[in-house]
Amino acid sequence: PKSFADKVRIRGYPCHDYLGLVFAYLGEGDPPPLPRFYAFEEFEGLLEHDSYFRACNYFNNVENAADLTHSGFVHRNNPGSFDGFTSSPLMDAEESCWGVTVYARWPEQIRVSQIGMPNVFHHKAQPTDAAIAPYREFLAWWVPIDDESHIQFTVAAVRIPPDKIQIYTKRRAAQLAKRTHSNVELGERILRGEVWLNDIDRNSTDFLRLQDDVAQVGQGRIANHQHERLGQSDKAVIMLRQIIARELQTLAKELPLKNWFYDREALNITRGEVWERQFADLIAGPTHPRK
Repeated sequence: PKSFADKVRIRGYPCHDYLGLVFAYLGEGDPPPLPRFYAFEEFEGLLEHDSYFRACNYFNNVENAADLTHSGFVHRNNPGSFDGFTSSPLMDAEESCWGVTVYARWPEQIRVSQIGMPNVFHHKAQPTDAAIAPYREFLAWWVPIDDESHIQFTVAAVRIPPDKIQIYTKRRAAQLAKRTHSNVELGERILRGEVWLNDIDRNSTDFLRLQDDVAQVGQGRIANHQHERLGQSDKAVIMLRQIIARELQTLAKELPLKNWFYDREALNITRGEVWERQFADLIAGPTHPRK
């Protein structure tokens, strides 16, 4: 009856469609301004979107981003990575207006990534098709489902010339069509000891995320840090934990938190000048030398 229906209300939340994702504000009062990431709005290339589930606390993934040395061990046989046994970088970090700036330094290059408080990552990642695109510049949001699981939502800018977009799209579709196995299920089987990671057909699944599944879920759904021995390569992890602890203590005291904000000019990211130049030469080919 209308007399009953008029008494029923379902709460609504402000939403905003941006960069192909829908952002919802679940707090009280008016929502704060949605950050703008102009580098992803207009550029030469295409935007890619994806998401994935991971059966561990979201902070395992946040710390994975702070530990750029993990790429040389977990992903060392992937295109665009390095060998952690022979060429691991020196790590450094500093607190930024947005969160933590992470530095990875080699003698010939430097890579810079940005972690945004409390669950965002801006990074130039390993390529999905190294022959066409040297890297994927992406924004990732780690969204908790509960204490023991989360979803990552990703927007990636693939910066390539317009004449290569169709080629890239077809090759990417062919790659995805070969994925017949869930990386989540394979990761669970590996952790149970039923199969070895090296026995998996790389083309049959999202192999890079499978590697991260094993590394992150293997720490425990909620990681136990009691017996860790952190070192120089963990500088960004240490700083991230210090900031999180400080902000949680401030929140517990009901005091104002730091006003975290994204500043395009202050928050530089780079994949490494030498590395990018090598791939730019590869893409250009011998008939279009890069000056």
